[in-house]
Parts: sequence; C-alpha cells; structure tokens
Amino acid sequence: MPSYRKDSEGFICSIITGPSHVWLKVSFEENFSGEPMIVPLPPRGDCEHGSMPLDAKLAAVLEGITEANEEFGCHFQAARIWVVENDTPRHSLYHYAAYCLVKQLNVDPTVFG
Repeated sequence: MPSYRKDSEGFICSIITGPSHVWLKVSFEENFSGEPMIVPLPPRGDCEHGSMPLDAKLAAVLEGITEANEEFGCHFQAARIWVVENDTPRHSLYHYAAYCLVKQLNVDPTVFG
C-alpha cells in the first residue's frame, strides 16, 4: 500500500512490500517542456538490492505518469524527479509509484496532507 505526503519541492510516494521498497518524489509543472531533471539521493539504510541506471528509473517514472494521465484525463508533467540510490531496482515499482502519484493528485489530493 503506497503512502503519500508532500514537501516544499514536490509530491512523495513511498511503497514498501516486504524486502522491496521505493521512495519517489516528483515536482510537476504546467506547460513544462524538455526532459525532467532526475536527482539521485544518497542510499538510505544498508540495503543492497543491486542497481538500476538513472535513465531506466526516469523512463519507468515517465511511463507511469503517462499511463495515469491517459487513464484519468489529466496532464501532469514532471519537471524534477528524486530517487534513492539503493531502492529496489524494479521498473514496475517506479512505474507504479509514479502512476499512484498522478492518480491520487487527480482522484483525491487530500491524501498528501
């Protein structure tokens, strides 16, 4: 089950499923054009899941945003994306976290506090 919050820079989705976990923060901007900036954050804890290239994380996040935009008829555009270096290197988790952010912003933004 994803958990959500926001800070001064963006919206955050955290997913923990047993040994797998991903923390994702995205700032959205209207009429943003160009490639979003991806910001790697230092490792948290002592997890050693292996690695996933930043461009692969970026692709997964953008796919999740696109899927949710299409499904919910919205137009969220990522300007900046933060990821934790040692999170689980699974495309599906980053895709799902991004999808969930856009879904919640469209369906029930109150979950972000």
